[in-house]
This record gives sequence, C-alpha cells and structure tokens, in this order.
Amino acid sequence: TAWDPDEESDLEYDISCPCRVWDGSGSQLGDEDAENAFNNFRVDPITGEIVLITSMAYKKSSTIEFQATVKDIKGMKPQTDNATVTIHVLVAERNKPIFGPPWSAGNPWI
Repeated sequence: TAWDPDEESDLEYDISCPCRVWDGSGSQLGDEDAENAFNNFRVDPITGEIVLITSMAYKKSSTIEFQATVKDIKGMKPQTDNATVTIHVLVAERNKPIFGPPWSAGNPWI
C-alpha cells in the first residue's frame, strides 16, 4: 500500500502486464500463459489489496510477476509510481495426510 502526505491525496491502484510466469520446473512460459496467470488476480483500486480470484497449480505457474501502479488522482500535479509484484505459489498436497498408530485423533502426538 502506498502513502501520500498530502491532505488532498486520493490514491488509485491498478495492476497490469507486462507479466512473466515460470512453471514448477523453473522454465519461463510464454506471453499467453503469463497473461492467463495474471488474469487470476484482481486489485482493489481503493486499498491496493491484491487478491487471487481462483486457485492456481504450482506445476503450471510457480512464480508470477506483474506491474502494480498507484496514482494520486487529486494532486495538483498527478503523480504515479510503479512496482513489480512477484507472487510465489506454494505446493499444496491435495490428499490429507494419513498417520498410523500410535497416532489417533484422541492421541495426536507421535
């Protein structure tokens, strides 16, 4: 989130490409794959909060980079600033882990 000391500041946030994406093996993917991964994100134009709107697969997109912009739209002289956002997708196991004895729900210590 950005901060502006002006009393009259009104900040507006946006995200955009150019964007890049790498798969789980570390290979950089093409522009179409990068834009597809980018389309999984939205930004709140008032707070700047970036949210994921759908799940992502680590094997297809383990790292995503895109651009974030903040603009002071009420300043006497409009000002903008940019930053590169890097998202690292973590591997998640789909199956619940199974622990054998002596573990149980009643005795959760191994």
